[in-house]
Amino acid sequence: MSLSRGAALAGLLALAPGLSGCVTVAVAGASQGIEYTITNIAHRTYTAPMDAVHSATWTALKRMQIKCPAECERKTPNGYKFKAETAKLDITVTLTKVTPKATRIAVNARENFFIKDKAVAFEVINQVGLAMGLQ
Repeated sequence: MSLSRGAALAGLLALAPGLSGCVTVAVAGASQGIEYTITNIAHRTYTAPMDAVHSATWTALKRMQIKCPAECERKTPNGYKFKAETAKLDITVTLTKVTPKATRIAVNARENFFIKDKAVAFEVINQVGLAMGLQ
């Protein structure tokens, strides 16, 4: 294999992980069970029924003073979706029923199409856990 071909192959292999939408990035929140995917959305699964996580989500949003009027929430086939906001961020919180006793939360906090706020996404998830008496 020639040097230029080898360099091209090495470059392709270096870029390959970034091309997959399923790659999870190791972050500081990982110790608390929070994943942050390459799509810049924070995820965590709580061992708690949907009703408990749903109620705790409302508590967390209120505690953080994130605007979410009653109409910001809608029921989905597998859970709920909240479309909340702050002065600078649009925040989407998705709750998905995994089992009767497990619920997955995903938080996407974004300023615009390119800029996301990982710290706010993590804090929403942490506050949901605190509202349920976890952590």
